[in-house]
Amino acid sequence: MEKLWMPPKPKWGHGPKTPNKEVFYSLSFKYIYGGHVAAYMTTLVEDEPEKYHSHFSEYIKKGIEADNIKELYKKVHAGIGVDPTIKKTKKLAPQKCKRKKKLVKRLKAFNDLATTTTVIVMMNTKHFMEFVLWCMNYGAY
Repeated sequence: MEKLWMPPKPKWGHGPKTPNKEVFYSLSFKYIYGGHVAAYMTTLVEDEPEKYHSHFSEYIKKGIEADNIKELYKKVHAGIGVDPTIKKTKKLAPQKCKRKKKLVKRLKAFNDLATTTTVIVMMNTKHFMEFVLWCMNYGAY
C-alpha cells in the first residue's frame, strides 16, 4: 500500500469509527482512488445494466471500466501534483430569458381578466360591498 500523509483521525466520516490506523488508511485510499465508484459500477453492471448505461455513459464512451478506474485516479492525482494551479476557463455570458417575459405578460393579462370578470360577477350579487372592502384591504384598487 502506498503511503500518503494524512493525520490519523478515524472520526472523519467514512468507514468504521475505530482507532485502527491501517483500516482507516485502507478505507481512505479506497475513497481517494475511486474504489467506491468502481464498486458501484460493478454492482450496477450486474443488477441494472440500463441504469449503468445511463449513469456512466460518458465513462463508457471514454473506455473507462470499473477495473481500470484506480489507474485513472492515480493519473489524475499525478497530473494535479505536477501542476496544481487552477486554469481559468472562459465563462459564457448568461442567456437572456425570453420565457420569463412571456410568462409575466401572460400572468398580468390573466390577472387583469380575472379581476375584471370577478368585478362584473360581483356587481350582480349582494356581496359587492364585501368584495370592494376586500380589494381595498389587499391593494387590488
